[in-house]
Amino acid sequence: DHWERLIDSASEPVAIVDADSKVHYCNQLFKDIAPGLEAGNNLLECLNPINQEILKEFHLAYSRHKIHYMQLAVRSANGVRW
Repeated sequence: DHWERLIDSASEPVAIVDADSKVHYCNQLFKDIAPGLEAGNNLLECLNPINQEILKEFHLAYSRHKIHYMQLAVRSANGVRW
């Protein structure tokens, strides 16, 4: 409950995702840029295919226990592209 309140109060989109891309929790800001995303969903299936190479790089960094920053192309429910 504490972590959910912290994530929900963030001013940025936040999602907790495991190594298999399964979403465990995400705030409303993240849901706004990835329509249909809910806990239990596979994040990769909810994002634009243009992000596949970026996500491959992320998974490689993650498997090597490296910090990795990424920017994803997404489209919100109202059609705005981020």
